[in-house]
Amino acid sequence: MKVGKEEIVGLLAAVERYLKLDHDAEWRAWEARCSEIIAKIAQIPGMSARQEVAEIANHVPQVVAEWSPFHSRLTSDEVVRKLWDGDPRVAILAEGKHGLRIMVWTLRDDEHQVVADRIPTDLPGSGGKSESQRVE
Repeated sequence: MKVGKEEIVGLLAAVERYLKLDHDAEWRAWEARCSEIIAKIAQIPGMSARQEVAEIANHVPQVVAEWSPFHSRLTSDEVVRKLWDGDPRVAILAEGKHGLRIMVWTLRDDEHQVVADRIPTDLPGSGGKSESQRVE
Protein backbone atom coordinates (compact mmCIF):
# COMPACT_ATOMS: atom_id res chain seq x y z
CA MET A 1 0.00 0.00 0.00
CA LYS A 2 1.31 3.40 -0.95
CA VAL A 3 0.58 6.48 1.15
CA GLY A 4 1.29 9.98 -0.09
CA LYS A 5 2.81 12.72 2.00
CA GLU A 6 -0.43 14.71 1.77
CA GLU A 7 -2.35 11.93 3.53
CA ILE A 8 0.31 11.69 6.26
CA VAL A 9 0.25 15.45 6.85
CA GLY A 10 -3.55 15.40 6.93
CA LEU A 11 -3.56 12.60 9.50
CA LEU A 12 -0.98 14.41 11.62
CA ALA A 13 -3.03 17.63 11.53
CA ALA A 14 -6.17 15.72 12.57
CA VAL A 15 -4.40 14.04 15.50
CA GLU A 16 -2.88 17.35 16.65
CA ARG A 17 -6.29 19.04 16.51
CA TYR A 18 -7.88 16.20 18.46
CA LEU A 19 -5.23 16.36 21.19
CA LYS A 20 -5.62 20.14 21.58
CA LEU A 21 -9.42 20.03 21.68
CA ASP A 22 -11.19 20.79 24.97
CA HIS A 23 -13.43 17.71 24.97
CA ASP A 24 -15.36 18.75 28.09
CA ALA A 25 -16.22 22.13 26.57
CA GLU A 26 -17.30 20.46 23.35
CA TRP A 27 -19.56 18.07 25.30
CA ARG A 28 -21.12 21.02 27.19
CA ALA A 29 -21.75 22.81 23.87
CA TRP A 30 -23.52 19.72 22.49
CA GLU A 31 -25.66 19.46 25.62
CA ALA A 32 -26.56 23.16 25.37
CA ARG A 33 -27.64 22.66 21.75
CA CYS A 34 -29.77 19.69 22.80
CA SER A 35 -31.40 21.75 25.55
CA GLU A 36 -32.26 24.58 23.16
CA ILE A 37 -33.81 22.22 20.62
CA ILE A 38 -35.73 20.33 23.32
CA ALA A 39 -37.10 23.59 24.77
CA LYS A 40 -38.38 24.66 21.35
CA ILE A 41 -39.93 21.26 20.59
CA ALA A 42 -41.57 21.11 24.05
CA GLN A 43 -43.73 24.08 23.01
CA ILE A 44 -45.32 22.06 20.19
CA PRO A 45 -48.60 20.37 21.19
CA GLY A 46 -48.38 16.59 20.94
CA MET A 47 -44.57 16.50 20.75
CA SER A 48 -42.02 15.36 23.27
CA ALA A 49 -38.24 15.43 23.11
CA ARG A 50 -35.39 14.10 25.16
CA GLN A 51 -31.63 14.05 25.14
CA GLU A 52 -30.10 10.65 24.57
CA VAL A 53 -26.60 9.25 24.27
CA ALA A 54 -26.44 6.15 22.08
CA GLU A 55 -24.88 3.12 23.75
CA ILE A 56 -23.21 1.63 20.69
CA ALA A 57 -22.17 4.22 18.10
CA ASN A 58 -22.01 8.01 18.07
CA HIS A 59 -21.66 8.13 21.84
CA VAL A 60 -22.55 11.84 21.98
CA PRO A 61 -25.66 13.78 23.05
CA GLN A 62 -28.50 13.61 20.53
CA VAL A 63 -32.11 14.79 20.52
CA VAL A 64 -34.91 12.30 19.99
CA ALA A 65 -38.26 13.96 19.24
CA GLU A 66 -41.58 12.13 18.94
CA TRP A 67 -45.12 13.18 18.20
CA SER A 68 -48.55 11.72 18.60
CA PRO A 69 -50.29 10.53 15.43
CA PHE A 70 -53.37 12.27 16.87
CA HIS A 71 -51.64 15.63 16.38
CA SER A 72 -50.14 14.94 12.96
CA ARG A 73 -50.66 12.19 10.43
CA LEU A 74 -47.26 12.80 8.87
CA THR A 75 -44.74 10.02 9.28
CA SER A 76 -41.12 10.52 10.24
CA ASP A 77 -40.02 9.94 6.66
CA GLU A 78 -42.43 12.62 5.40
CA VAL A 79 -41.17 15.17 7.92
CA VAL A 80 -37.54 14.33 7.11
CA ARG A 81 -38.31 14.81 3.39
CA LYS A 82 -40.02 18.17 4.05
CA LEU A 83 -37.05 19.37 6.09
CA TRP A 84 -34.64 18.23 3.39
CA ASP A 85 -36.62 19.88 0.59
CA GLY A 86 -37.16 23.14 2.47
CA ASP A 87 -35.10 26.28 2.69
CA PRO A 88 -32.73 26.12 4.40
CA ARG A 89 -32.20 22.40 3.88
CA VAL A 90 -32.11 20.39 7.11
CA ALA A 91 -30.79 16.82 7.31
CA ILE A 92 -31.97 14.76 10.27
CA LEU A 93 -32.87 11.11 10.77
CA ALA A 94 -36.26 9.42 10.96
CA GLU A 95 -36.72 7.59 14.27
CA GLY A 96 -39.54 5.08 14.14
CA LYS A 97 -42.90 6.01 12.60
CA HIS A 98 -43.41 9.31 14.45
CA GLY A 99 -40.00 10.46 15.59
CA LEU A 100 -36.83 12.26 14.62
CA ARG A 101 -33.20 11.96 15.72
CA ILE A 102 -31.10 15.11 15.62
CA MET A 103 -27.34 14.69 15.73
CA VAL A 104 -26.21 17.98 17.28
CA TRP A 105 -22.52 17.14 17.02
CA THR A 106 -22.75 17.51 13.23
CA LEU A 107 -24.01 21.09 13.54
CA ARG A 108 -21.84 24.20 13.66
CA ASP A 109 -22.29 27.53 15.38
CA ASP A 110 -26.02 28.33 15.54
CA GLU A 111 -27.25 25.71 13.04
CA HIS A 112 -29.11 23.94 15.86
CA GLN A 113 -31.37 27.00 16.07
CA VAL A 114 -32.22 26.63 12.38
CA VAL A 115 -33.21 23.00 13.01
CA ALA A 116 -35.28 23.98 16.07
CA ASP A 117 -37.06 26.68 14.07
CA ARG A 118 -37.80 24.47 11.05
CA ILE A 119 -39.43 21.56 12.91
CA PRO A 120 -42.48 23.58 14.08
CA THR A 121 -42.81 25.01 10.56
CA ASP A 122 -42.87 21.62 8.84
CA LEU A 123 -44.78 19.54 11.37
CA PRO A 124 -48.55 19.97 11.22
CA GLY A 125 -50.16 20.59 14.58
CA SER A 126 -47.36 22.86 15.67
CA GLY A 127 -48.55 26.21 14.41
CA GLY A 128 -47.23 25.80 10.87
CA LYS A 129 -49.95 23.40 9.74
CA SER A 130 -52.13 23.62 6.72
CA GLU A 131 -55.82 22.76 6.84
CA SER A 132 -55.30 19.61 4.76
CA GLN A 133 -52.77 18.27 7.28
CA ARG A 134 -54.68 19.03 10.46
CA VAL A 135 -55.97 16.02 12.36
CA GLU A 136 -59.47 16.57 13.78
